[in-house]
Amino acid sequence: MIKLHMDKRIGTVVYVVEGKKTEPKIIRDIFIKILGYQVYQVNNKRDVETLKKTNDKYSKVIIITINKPQVSTLLDNNINDFYNSIFNVLLENKIDISSVPIFYIFDRDRLSNSLSQMKQAMLMYDNSRDSKDFELVHGLLLVSYPSIESFYLNSNNSFEEFSTPKEIKKYVNMNYLKSLSSESLSKCVKCLIDALSLKLNLTISIDDLDNLEREFANAKIKQLQNTFKKYSLSRNLYYSSSRTMTGNDVAEIQELLNQTGLFDIPVTGTFDGITDEAVK
Repeated sequence: MIKLHMDKRIGTVVYVVEGKKTEPKIIRDIFIKILGYQVYQVNNKRDVETLKKTNDKYSKVIIITINKPQVSTLLDNNINDFYNSIFNVLLENKIDISSVPIFYIFDRDRLSNSLSQMKQAMLMYDNSRDSKDFELVHGLLLVSYPSIESFYLNSNNSFEEFSTPKEIKKYVNMNYLKSLSSESLSKCVKCLIDALSLKLNLTISIDDLDNLEREFANAKIKQLQNTFKKYSLSRNLYYSSSRTMTGNDVAEIQELLNQTGLFDIPVTGTFDGITDEAVK
């Protein structure tokens, strides 16, 4: 069983979320309702709202709702301007987040976020504390698969089946949105650790998310190498804009890519643009 450290000091931590409802609510439930930390929220109007005030100045959580829900927002050339304005507003409220850990929570949602954008964002936002090339923006991208609502399904031991993220959102809104507790949180964290350990055949710890990301990537690379070493092609496969490269062997490649857990490709038997991006 996962034990929650209710009195642990965490310093200042920033969560940048793409949703306006579910993601902020999960963070508020965890850090206010369960752990009892100071929590502030910055909305799109750059207003800072104090959600909970405590006497512990060494444990603060900042929730920032980003302008658009797509991962491409994090890759926009104007992202530094956005954060400059956020940082300045927080400084006016005597909250400095220039050198604190930042976590970005986005849904995988392949309909809104292309594979190439996800790869680029994961490479750019790969450490919660260190920025690249002395840029203002830094942080670690955390991707919910297929959506943040899966958090609630895991925490409540749900075994329902869904075809789309939209169906999951509707089900969670109707059944679980008000049910997060310390017990369900512990259950969900254990479920995550068990799933990763089983999938990667590794002993996983989430004490350091930055190192976890590195461990995960290294294990996945080895898994991909072992998978494709055992597979041989009878012909050369390539992307065709006229969609003429089709066949059972293409479908097999798509299934293999999906089995790695890194991709969610429609198994059509056509070597399309999505398959081409995944192979690259």
